[in-house]
Amino acid sequence: MGRVLVTGASGFIGSHIAHYLQAQGWAVRGMVRARTHGNTVQFPLVYGDLLDSDSLDRVARGVDTVIHCAGLAHRPSATLDEHIRINVHGTRSLLCQAIRHGVKQFIFMSSISVYGKHDEPYREEHVLRPVTPYGHAKARAEDVLQEMAASQRLPLVILRLSTVYGMGGPGNVNRLIRAVRTFGPIVIGDGKNEKSLTYVQNVAQLIDHAMTNHPGTSAICNVSDPRPYTLYEITETIAKTLQCQRRIVRIPKSAAVCGSQLISLAFRLVRKQSPISPQAIGILTESSVCDASRLKRELGFEARILLEEGLKCTIAR
Repeated sequence: MGRVLVTGASGFIGSHIAHYLQAQGWAVRGMVRARTHGNTVQFPLVYGDLLDSDSLDRVARGVDTVIHCAGLAHRPSATLDEHIRINVHGTRSLLCQAIRHGVKQFIFMSSISVYGKHDEPYREEHVLRPVTPYGHAKARAEDVLQEMAASQRLPLVILRLSTVYGMGGPGNVNRLIRAVRTFGPIVIGDGKNEKSLTYVQNVAQLIDHAMTNHPGTSAICNVSDPRPYTLYEITETIAKTLQCQRRIVRIPKSAAVCGSQLISLAFRLVRKQSPISPQAIGILTESSVCDASRLKRELGFEARILLEEGLKCTIAR
């Protein structure tokens, strides 16, 4: 087993990856920005900042593989310039230090947000047309990494993650769980829109698999369960897992947006986070589907923890 650096090791995805790899016998080093996680992890922590090249020089020493999860995400108010500064320039600085210290493989957590809007499932060969600052920054970071890695003949794996859920997750699946727990099972619109999802441990297992079986491989792969799920199926499975006996209620999207505005206002008045928002309604009622067949074809991996089991693990913890 080799020596692994996981950046963003205090974040949702990074922490799950680091703990899983540690349990599999990898020598894990976790990079974090804040000094508040020392008593909650089972692996060494190093303190670094993507905008501080001296700190990146320290954290990149003596590792074989870098798994780059750190970055700016889930901050709707962040500007494109902020995303570029952290997610592009910071990523470039990290790879520079990794190359300098002889890292043998670089694994980058990207996102299907790089695709933007397409009328068919996202495939890796599609032209990238990102529409959000986060998507733009991830796409530009991919370009930077591919150019630098090719010039140094460094194996580079880019994983374009679909929606990832699990305990502590900040995304819409976890918001939907909170909403069903609070209000009962509600489907916005007709519920037929589809979502590509995957449980966070699938991502950790994928990285373990890639480092073990494909240490010299370069690849760009979408990451999701083998098939998408409809919004109705996701809501129904959440209600079943929560043992909610109430029937699913369908609400028109326009009414849901108005209702979410009122709910958000009420939660703000009591200084609590609302379980739903107008923006979340918009994302929730769109289809977002990717084709993950290349993942199985090129890396020999297919997600094993599917929706029902993944939700049970998320809700039980």
